[in-house]
Amino acid sequence: TSTEALNIEKVPGSMVVIGGGVIGLELGSVYARLGTKVTVVEYLDRIIAGMDADCSRELMRSLKKLGIEFHLRHAVTEVTPSKTKVKVVAKSRDDESKTLSWDADYCLVAIGRRPYTDNLGLENVGIAPDEKGRIPVNEHLETVVPGIYAIGDVIEGAMLAHKAEEEGVF
Repeated sequence: TSTEALNIEKVPGSMVVIGGGVIGLELGSVYARLGTKVTVVEYLDRIIAGMDADCSRELMRSLKKLGIEFHLRHAVTEVTPSKTKVKVVAKSRDDESKTLSWDADYCLVAIGRRPYTDNLGLENVGIAPDEKGRIPVNEHLETVVPGIYAIGDVIEGAMLAHKAEEEGVF
């Protein structure tokens, strides 16, 4: 049944999400709606830091209504898994003597996204990634090699499925 496929009976009781970006918040909000106690730990001073500050504030307000707890300006220093739990430790960036710790059922690490261009053989066709590993493209999404195009997470811009889908249509 669809219930078994989603394991709804086995929704974890608690989850720590490391990273207050789009992916972590989206997945965290899904679990929160399913009844999981979700805690978000973000290094920066606000969630979705790459977007408008007003949007960040409103999204955080909305997510708090779902019961999500936020700890901004905290650096995760330790993640220790065991067979049944995971321990997450974070230090405040404002007061290094302030340390927070959680024992959770799950920990979602949603930080450090980068283009996955290693071992694609780009050098074999004459394409060199930029300093961040992205494939340079022109306004038509064409690389320096005529007839070879790139879209999605391997080019500059937001690493979002909707962006990649639209680029694919284009």
